[in-house]
Amino acid sequence: MPLNDDERNTYSKNIANIYQIAMIENIEMAKAYGENLKSEIEKNLIIRKKKELYLPSIIILIIIVILIYILNRNNLIGEIGHPLIYGSIGGILSMIIQNRDIDYKVDKELLYFEGFKLILLCNIMAIVGYISIKSKVILGNIDLGNNQYLQYIVYFICGYSQTFIPNVLKNFEVENSPEQSKAT
Repeated sequence: MPLNDDERNTYSKNIANIYQIAMIENIEMAKAYGENLKSEIEKNLIIRKKKELYLPSIIILIIIVILIYILNRNNLIGEIGHPLIYGSIGGILSMIIQNRDIDYKVDKELLYFEGFKLILLCNIMAIVGYISIKSKVILGNIDLGNNQYLQYIVYFICGYSQTFIPNVLKNFEVENSPEQSKAT
């Protein structure tokens, strides 16, 4: 098991006790204690791996949101700030909800790469959502003059679901295909 030094020190006493129980008392009891300890160690390793994925990613996303908020408040970034803020918030929620099952054997570097990839994807999808709204591919029939919140919801959904925009564009393509035009 990929234990660090602190974890090895923490569990070494328990392992020594299990060996003593096996030698002095009952091997079956020692096996049961060993299995319980193993499941506890695996549970704690999974929690550590989740922290290694979530914490750096969430910190980076929060920094992005704060930075964009500051730049947007000073009118340095323009309209693209809202998609990045709400897309990042959707990305944080997506990362927490969709990455529940993490293998404790995965290297820390791979978790960092996966976190960076999710950050990049949620922001790219939010920008694609922004472009889709501005080009009237999404919400084209709705007047958004007084209702900016609908746009923010779309940015949030785009950040949350990396497949939302491709699915919408696929549906748009099917609806506007030459075969569909001939049928109507």
